[in-house]
Amino acid sequence: MPGRRRCAARGPENEAAKPERLAEKGAAQGAATPLRGKPQRRDRGTVPAASGTPAKTPSTLGRPPPLALGPASGAKWPSKPPATPRCAAAGAATPRTASAPGSAPDTEARERPSSASPPESGAGTSSATSDNVKVVIRIRPARPEEEAAGSACVQQRSGQVLEADGPGHERRRRDELHYDAVLGADAAQDDVFQLVGLPVVEHCMSGLNASIFAYGQTGSGKTHTMTGMLSNADQRGLAPRIFDALFARIAQEETRLGREKLRYSVRCTYLEIYREELTDLLRPAGPPLALRLDAARGAFVDGLEERDIFNSDDAMALIRCGSEHRRSAATAMNADSSRSHAVLACQVESMRREDSGLASVRSSRLYLVDLAGSERVRASGAGGAQLRETCAINSSLTTLGRVIAELVEAQRRGAAARHHVPYRDSRLTFLLQDCLGGNARTVIVAAVSPAAEHAGETRSTLEFAARAKCIRNRAVVNRDTRGSADALRGQLACLERELELARSESRGPLLEELAAAQADADRERAAASAASEEAATVRVDAARAAVDARRHRKEAARWEGHAFALQLERDALVAAMVRAAGAGTAAAAAESPLELAQRLGAERAAAVEGIAAEQSARRAAEDRAAAAESHSSGLEQALEAAERRAEAAREQAARLAARERQLRGAYKDIQSIMASLPPPTPRSTPREGAPPAPWHALTSPGSSAAAWESSAGEASSSGDPSAL
Repeated sequence: MPGRRRCAARGPENEAAKPERLAEKGAAQGAATPLRGKPQRRDRGTVPAASGTPAKTPSTLGRPPPLALGPASGAKWPSKPPATPRCAAAGAATPRTASAPGSAPDTEARERPSSASPPESGAGTSSATSDNVKVVIRIRPARPEEEAAGSACVQQRSGQVLEADGPGHERRRRDELHYDAVLGADAAQDDVFQLVGLPVVEHCMSGLNASIFAYGQTGSGKTHTMTGMLSNADQRGLAPRIFDALFARIAQEETRLGREKLRYSVRCTYLEIYREELTDLLRPAGPPLALRLDAARGAFVDGLEERDIFNSDDAMALIRCGSEHRRSAATAMNADSSRSHAVLACQVESMRREDSGLASVRSSRLYLVDLAGSERVRASGAGGAQLRETCAINSSLTTLGRVIAELVEAQRRGAAARHHVPYRDSRLTFLLQDCLGGNARTVIVAAVSPAAEHAGETRSTLEFAARAKCIRNRAVVNRDTRGSADALRGQLACLERELELARSESRGPLLEELAAAQADADRERAAASAASEEAATVRVDAARAAVDARRHRKEAARWEGHAFALQLERDALVAAMVRAAGAGTAAAAAESPLELAQRLGAERAAAVEGIAAEQSARRAAEDRAAAAESHSSGLEQALEAAERRAEAAREQAARLAARERQLRGAYKDIQSIMASLPPPTPRSTPREGAPPAPWHALTSPGSSAAAWESSAGEASSSGDPSAL
């Protein structure tokens, strides 16, 4: 039947459409035609849904009742109609068995139900509940040209029932379809929020993960439902209204319990999936991001910026920033068509401290997903880069539909039969796999067009929503018990201290004795420390005494050399006087006093050199002896030896000083004796009229003898015998 095949091919999520041909065709066209440019980015928050008169529906239907919160508040969703979809047989479905780990936040402990079969939504109070995905159908208002074309392909009959044209060749047939809620063309943005957004806020406050998907044909009002017009308070979509309500509830809870007992934190990310490439809408200039899998975190995007949000104004700024950078382009079906999937993720954490000191941490994750619109390639009029974009969008949505179909089949078979769910075939499904059959409360808002020309796409969207309604999620309260464990450890430490104190009361004498022993040990340690310091001081003093001893030895050697030189000089002078007295005039004539003085000076110089050499040898020997003494052990013996050497040096210095005084007195006696001796006979006759110079004038105080005495005095005062 050509009509059936054509209708099936319109819906990318229809399993009978064989989407591989569409993906292969798009890939072939993408390989043949290079990408000439990216679509421009436009503000998705400033274009509202097309306005017009609502579709022809009975005026008595009114608006649907708000969807209840489910197990989070004890209420239920609207009761199911008698006519149920084919997936009703899967009521005993079990959690998915072949899926990869989800992307739920890290939890130390999660409460699990004891029974194997999950309870129905709203039944029981367990924090682990099994609940079907909620599906809300929203019919956008018809445009003027659509009203002029004639009848609508879909009409609302009640808050949960609508009529739609049959598929393909059976369009003349009107089918009655049942969903969790149906919103007509006259539904306002606040009606959508009251029905969908408020339960999601309560789930986040209770520690349950939640997600909202906006699915539908391009131009059906998905972005208007999710974001709306940010500049118009009445036309704002789900995302800004959810953040307003979320921060209002946070302020209410923190005011009721106090920030010292309850504290919330909110962090958000904004991600775009464009042709299977991940882009951070908060940092669009960066490189494409990588999708990774972690055993604890599940699927996550590496390098995605996460911002702290403190109020609704921060959230509005984040939504506006992401919407401005999102890719969009004009097509034949929509002047501002989203060309990518947008995922706004929000992490909400609360830490509550009890009076006992225990801390309870709850975390929840909210996903707001605005999917790109599906469209027929022929109807969109796309070509080139837009054609490749359309093929990529349809391929991604086809994978989403296939995942939902396989997931429903896996849950129908049960846990015994392992069934593969192709989450990894698309980055969208791999990232959001926890929202489909995992740990989350999920709501799908299926936006449809009432125009008869879009009947095929509308029917495909309704069939997708009917299949998604059969998915069964298993949401649990995400609790982190690390704070409670820390508080329990603190209480245990306090109890241990109290027990130790109670034991110490019965061990009073022992504790006193122990304290006394510790005091004695402290005193002994202090005495040992003082003794060590005293020993160090004695060692320093001994070293200084050794240095002083060496210095005194050197000084004694110098004085000894000086005394020896004076002795030699005195002996020479005495010998000279004896020779002069015994030899008489003849001997005096043989050697003049000048020659005698020169000879005595030469002998004195030779004696001084000998003394210096002997002194050098003695110093070398003393240095070797000092080096040998430095290796001697025993602090007391070294100290006593140093003191004895110092005392001996001082005594020897005193003796040398006395000997010097004696020598100086003897020298003066010799000078007086030499002055009284007769002068020698001169060799040459003096000039006429000049009286002969007396001999003692050669040794007068102003002559060489006086100069020698002066030099000897300087040498003795300087302590250097070599100066003699």
